[in-house]
Amino acid sequence: GRRSGGSADEEARAPLPGTAHRRTRGTGTGERYNGSIVYVCTSYGFIRRDDDEGSEDIFVHLVDVDFTPRMRDRVSFELAQFRNRPKAVEVVKLEGSSEKTSRSEDASWPKDKRVALADALVAWIDGAPDGAAAPRGSLELSPDAIGAFFADHPAHAKAIKASTLAPGLALKRAVRELATSSRGSRTRGLELKPAPSGCAAAVIRTTTWTGDKA
Repeated sequence: GRRSGGSADEEARAPLPGTAHRRTRGTGTGERYNGSIVYVCTSYGFIRRDDDEGSEDIFVHLVDVDFTPRMRDRVSFELAQFRNRPKAVEVVKLEGSSEKTSRSEDASWPKDKRVALADALVAWIDGAPDGAAAPRGSLELSPDAIGAFFADHPAHAKAIKASTLAPGLALKRAVRELATSSRGSRTRGLELKPAPSGCAAAVIRTTTWTGDKA
């Protein structure tokens, strides 16, 4: 299935080596594809290829990239094989598309859906898994944890897929939406915290709001 998510500051978390240290070269055919970066971890990421809806996201080693990739960066790349699966190589950043992409995502995933996702997050984090007494307490922004949340919320997963947003980025936007403009009379909210370690670059936790909105 698709792999996605994002880092707390939407940047790679390690310095990148230069072209002399590439792991994989292109096939030499010159055939290139365009797509968007949908997940970045310490040493690898995933690219969602344009006009290829429903297919698996393309794996990329960061040693095959000569810039610091960020979530939603538009890129051009060639395809090679890695462990019998496609891998992006010769990755080049496409300039000038970030603002347009952001506006398009906001239009396709409106405020009411962002607020509804935030409310679902609060209920899920404060709730207990089946057979457990203690609440979950948090949601790590890692592929497995994000996948578990959306498996429990198929309607939200469908809406986010239609918007073209990466699921991890959608969760972070829902957190911001609730905190900045949709607090209302709610007493439980959400906060984004750095993760202690690993490829989960951030953790979403619930928090109790008191007093008036700042």
